Amino acid sequence: MDTTTDYYNNFAMYMVKTGINIRHRTIFHELVKAGLKRNMKVLEVGCGIGQVTSLVSQYLRKGSITAIDISPENIKIAKDNFPWGNIQFIVGDICSFYLGGTYDFVVFPDSLEHIPVGCYKDIFEKLSRHVHPDGTIFINTPDPYFQDYMTWHHPDKQQIVDESVHDFVITEHLCPNHFFIHSLKRYSLAHRQPDYQQLILKVSNSYSTIEKLSWIELAYKEILSRMKIMKHI
Repeated sequence: MDTTTDYYNNFAMYMVKTGINIRHRTIFHELVKAGLKRNMKVLEVGCGIGQVTSLVSQYLRKGSITAIDISPENIKIAKDNFPWGNIQFIVGDICSFYLGGTYDFVVFPDSLEHIPVGCYKDIFEKLSRHVHPDGTIFINTPDPYFQDYMTWHHPDKQQIVDESVHDFVITEHLCPNHFFIHSLKRYSLAHRQPDYQQLILKVSNSYSTIEKLSWIELAYKEILSRMKIMKHI
């Protein structure tokens, strides 16, 4: 991993120049929409120089965030810029890093694609032991079809590791570790075509009981469904 570490140490100044931009703000807004609460314990994997970390930290008034990155230079810049009490910045490689405790939210803010696919099995096995039963894993990556295009047509613009994170690449590691895809969304930030995707994973929990809706709730749903049909016929 020394070559990868050196690459991102050198990449740090580029991130300093770009700062917090629409990509980081979009990820933060989507985290809140996905259920991030102010009192949660968050793990961020691949925090870079702390752009998303800083936004989440300000939101977590009663929570905390542990942010790890493979680059010592990234972590140094992040600590200097955001010396806040509810952030713990750590130099580490998620493939081999020891995790302690459990987390309500795990965030991959455009970082999973920079981890070799061969490490995914170990990563999801590790997360299965450290994600709260009601927890969420939030993965933002470049859209895999956009990534495929860039790999073929603009390889010079790719980073040292730039995987195409198709859903089938992830799904083989979910069921054995008791996760499932709660939602998958493709969206566009800088191109006409979708250039990013968002996957939200949840912990698989068997039903201990089921509860039928009341007749009022069922009637309300029935009325809404009829009103929707009337708009189209």
